[in-house]
Amino acid sequence: MYARGVLVNTQQASTPCRSVVPSLYALDTAIPFLDLRQESRCDPDRIGQKGLYSGVTFTVSLPLITETKAVPPTILQLFDEVTLWQWAKTIYALVGSLVVGFAAVTYSGVFKPKE
Repeated sequence: MYARGVLVNTQQASTPCRSVVPSLYALDTAIPFLDLRQESRCDPDRIGQKGLYSGVTFTVSLPLITETKAVPPTILQLFDEVTLWQWAKTIYALVGSLVVGFAAVTYSGVFKPKE
């Protein structure tokens, strides 16, 4: 995300985030109870960057609901790069939480057989 310029400063939504360390951002996102103050600074968002994939746009026309009024066409945009990065961040955080939680339960001895 950092290399593609998708990370945006959360305080000033119109500026790219340059104050984040990419490896610490990944660690801060994956481990839920460890706050390295990286994830709170930046978030994936669009600020009109050049070179990002804008996705595929579909125009969906619904049939007439009533005979007198037509429903305006709906424009859907799928596979936008920023949206894909947001989904990737969410899945990464979820998998990180599961791995850290499972490791904590395993190393604490909960699964150890009782004698």
